Amino acid sequence: MISAWDRRLALRAAAIAGITALFTLLVIVATDEGAPFARRLGMAAALAPIAGAVGALGAIRLAASRGELRALAACGADPVRAARGAIAGGVLLAALGPMLAASGVADLGGLFPRPAAARVWIASEGGMTELTQGLRVDRGGVPTRVPASVREAPTLPAGAALFTVIALGIAAAAVPLWTAAAAAWGVGPVATIRLPIGVAALLLAIVAFQAVAAGRLAPALLIGPPLILFLDGARARYRARRP
Repeated sequence: MISAWDRRLALRAAAIAGITALFTLLVIVATDEGAPFARRLGMAAALAPIAGAVGALGAIRLAASRGELRALAACGADPVRAARGAIAGGVLLAALGPMLAASGVADLGGLFPRPAAARVWIASEGGMTELTQGLRVDRGGVPTRVPASVREAPTLPAGAALFTVIALGIAAAAVPLWTAAAAAWGVGPVATIRLPIGVAALLLAIVAFQAVAAGRLAPALLIGPPLILFLDGARARYRARRP
């Protein structure tokens, strides 16, 4: 049953996460001036789970600083139950990431860094013709459009967009859950390895996107890093419930 405490904590987490997401979007817009806005939205969609995690962490830390979590623990409240609202609020905002990615409005090409496509210029009929863009420049320097005879490689590998949406969907639940696990009930031996697990998952995500862009890995492997965080957060949640 959802209580007033859950709603209050969820609103705090969603508000903090919303402010974080807005600030992130402003930073992307200000620092990536050459990219179209759709590509900037793609970057913001990928960072939405992190904004949700910041919201969940901020709500839990705020409740702890006010003594609210300690009061609930003194009343016998389950630590997992006490932080449920913060997780829900973080997940609610983080879910905007996969929704935006699946909507088609955001361009996910920026998540798959690839070298610039080679331009093929040939000399013909007293001028230069670029075969991939269909651009011709005559000897006087006047450009004109001509039919392209070489097709450029697709922006995304086959299946990359679908598995990116799935990975972001898992991350929307996993990252706030994992962050709450570290903040609210990170107890026992598992807590000592939680930070290395988070760093490892982040590095694996970077490597996975790079490798998929280069055609070295199958796009299905993009779901691996957020799944690691989800399993680690679920394990910490289970251990916190044990007497």
